[in-house]
Amino acid sequence: MILDRRGFLAGLGLVPGSALLNWPTPEEPEPVPELQAATVAFDGPHQAGVATPRQSLARLLALDLVDGADRPALRRMLALLTDDARRLTAGEPVPGDLAAELGRAPANLTVTLGLGPGFLEAAGRAGQRPAWLAPLPEYPGDRIDPARSGGDLLLQLCADDPMTLAHATRLLLRDATAARLRWSADGAIPDARGRAAGEHPRGHSGHLLGVGNPRGEEELDRLVWIDSGPDWLRGGTAMVVRRIELDLPAWSRLDRPARERAVGRRLADGAPPETGVSPLAHVARAAAPRQDPGRRLLRRSYPFEELIAADPAAGPGVAGPERAGLLFIAFQRDPLAQFDPIRRRLGRADLFGGYATATTSAVFAVPRGTRPGEDWAADLLAD
Repeated sequence: MILDRRGFLAGLGLVPGSALLNWPTPEEPEPVPELQAATVAFDGPHQAGVATPRQSLARLLALDLVDGADRPALRRMLALLTDDARRLTAGEPVPGDLAAELGRAPANLTVTLGLGPGFLEAAGRAGQRPAWLAPLPEYPGDRIDPARSGGDLLLQLCADDPMTLAHATRLLLRDATAARLRWSADGAIPDARGRAAGEHPRGHSGHLLGVGNPRGEEELDRLVWIDSGPDWLRGGTAMVVRRIELDLPAWSRLDRPARERAVGRRLADGAPPETGVSPLAHVARAAAPRQDPGRRLLRRSYPFEELIAADPAAGPGVAGPERAGLLFIAFQRDPLAQFDPIRRRLGRADLFGGYATATTSAVFAVPRGTRPGEDWAADLLAD
């Protein structure tokens, strides 16, 4: 058989001209969905979830240690928690997870560990407890529920996907081999992708959250990160948690100017009201005095909302009361020098205070960040 020139070139894959249009072309790789590629580094000098840009969802899990939990038991538990948290935040499968598909999208998941006074006592390290690691006093206007306060350790989970958060919760609670759940709290803000660049989220009062937070490494080093004490805490921070309920029916009866006077900020943009800030406004009372600017906090708070069933006697179509407010989370070097003076000033006078009641209160020590392959608080629990 004799091949013509075109047939010969075709056999070599060298047909010129329009014949090239019929060649199969490599398929373009499918783009990875945004939340499947969205990760926050687990290891580093500081734990993630503190200075990390705020994700849309937050969950706090406060746990109590079981009776008899000793240092070896705590070390084993934190080894499990660290390994699984590191894998989950990277979008990697966790050993023994029969629903690994639920963790396919890390969705900016961060897991932050906090330790309470009871953890240090069980570890035989009570002598390393900072003076500020203790229950806060009950301030004027508080109505603290002891069952929803305190805890021997805390896990703060934040993410941008609800199933990612739920899946991580189940796996990490499974790892808590020496502890049981004491209380939990959830909060949410609008997804950052639905806000303008640099726009702060809002709470149920309508005002912006996080205005005036420390920014930049210099301010974080001065106000948030601890640089003294035992090694496990250097590079860590102190975490104050308060669940604050807002009296929405009473707040809703105020007109817009009255709401702005009470908080000391315009609803539209968070700027001071045109009439000026009253010395009794919330932001004026909460602000650090000029002579002591170190009394500032890194606030990473989340609004929450719960609907309560209506009284059956009220009849059909009647909604139950709404419980809503703010899951207040603040990081600082020393709550005794930063949070406590602020809260005492607010207790003496605060136009907003009559509408807000704290029902949960807790303080935790957040250890420094981990090195690759290192467990949380490894030096604290070393023999």
